[in-house]
Amino acid sequence: MKITETTFNNFRCFNQYEIKYGTETTVFIGKNGTGKSSVLSGIRRGLSFMFAKPKEYAKNLSISNNAKVRSYQKDEANFDPINRVYNYPIENKFKAIFFNEELNWSMIKKTQTGGYSTNYYKDILHSVLSYYNENLKAELPILAVITDSFPHQMINFGNKVKKTVDSDILPRDLGYYGWDERTNCIELWLQRFYKVSNFEKDLNDEIRAVQLQIELLNSKSLASSIKYSDDSPRFAKATHYHISIEVLNKRLEYLYSDKRANLFNHERLFIENKLLEFTKPLSEDLSFINKEFELFRVAVNRSYSKDYTIEFNFKDGRAISFETLPMGYKRMFSIIIDIAYRSYILNQGIESTGVVLIDEIELHLHPTLQQEILQRLKRTFPNIQFIVTTHSPLVISNFKSDNKNRIIKLEHDGNYYYNEEVDNIYGIDYNTGLTEIMGAKYRESELEKLIDSIVILTKFGKTEQANQIKNELIDIAGENNKYIEVEINKRLKQNNKAN
Repeated sequence: MKITETTFNNFRCFNQYEIKYGTETTVFIGKNGTGKSSVLSGIRRGLSFMFAKPKEYAKNLSISNNAKVRSYQKDEANFDPINRVYNYPIENKFKAIFFNEELNWSMIKKTQTGGYSTNYYKDILHSVLSYYNENLKAELPILAVITDSFPHQMINFGNKVKKTVDSDILPRDLGYYGWDERTNCIELWLQRFYKVSNFEKDLNDEIRAVQLQIELLNSKSLASSIKYSDDSPRFAKATHYHISIEVLNKRLEYLYSDKRANLFNHERLFIENKLLEFTKPLSEDLSFINKEFELFRVAVNRSYSKDYTIEFNFKDGRAISFETLPMGYKRMFSIIIDIAYRSYILNQGIESTGVVLIDEIELHLHPTLQQEILQRLKRTFPNIQFIVTTHSPLVISNFKSDNKNRIIKLEHDGNYYYNEEVDNIYGIDYNTGLTEIMGAKYRESELEKLIDSIVILTKFGKTEQANQIKNELIDIAGENNKYIEVEINKRLKQNNKAN
């Protein structure tokens, strides 16, 4: 599943609004209030058609999850400020590629009190569900929404889903659980990771314990059979040892044949390898950048009998639990775990296709990671279409635009909203990205004006007035801001040289 085009009519701030997407990556930029979040919300509504439940199909995609068709809220119709009314119908149109088939559908709400007109997405719903029902092992597209509150807001899990996650074999459609919620499912996936990791450890511990018991009984049996005759009670005890050893050997055989071991190991390694792949340097030449970010192992640490955590072991020697990760790391690793687990549950470890929406992808990230985040995501999940928003020029400075990867700038003039595709800007510097692309025009800040005033007053010997302004500057910038002091002294020296 890849979104190729959307048209939003009478939806939120949009009267009529068309967007064409890159099939690999689309990055939305624009000032606050230009409609970035509304676009993501519209896409979420559009993709939710997959979770309708027509009676003619034995299987649908919303049996083991909470996914459903998402309708528009009453206040999501476009508002006409002149006539002071909400405009209907809301008519959002979508085009997508679904395993080489082009799909066209609409999500239409004709009146404020009405529901969706199902006829406008009925045909493609049948295309998707017939595809699934004809081959229950066919690949399913991953869908996920990462909001700006991820992973802070936790979802309230019911006992049913907790019990399902604790099952040995998971239903496929569990991979869509909470896919479009503002809350997140990371605790659910961590619970699952604890289970499969601990099973492997517990199984190996039990195998080793049984082996030790067999070794001990073998030595006792040998000693008894050598020292005593056939009619001795001690010899009878040796026979008892043999019987016990046979029982233990059967137990050992059962443990070795437990198919869950291979299944759980495969699942654990898939999640771990995605995390390791994400943190690897983008190239050997650039391995010195963010080298402290690279992992070499991810494991479950069981400090108490019922208290688990994931421990991230970094190549520089640090070991940090999930709960104490820096917030930027925590958000990124949570995103990787969420996408990886949805992919694994849906498709058992193959590289899934699908659509992932991420709002404010740069949140909590150091500038060097902001520059790399998109490349890392695309390398880790090469078949997934990422549709993201950002306020950071660093995110797009390393982004190569082409037919499959696009930067779309959202703008508005009053109530008229429009967008334009940004040309390839790969390699631009920060200031150019900030001013030319993001639209943050250079202007003399209040601090600049105050520093200039201090220099001028000092030049003309008005020391008392210069000190008063300097105190005002300290109030704004902070008493320990050494950079302000350095800048003042530098400009005073430059001024003295000029004279």
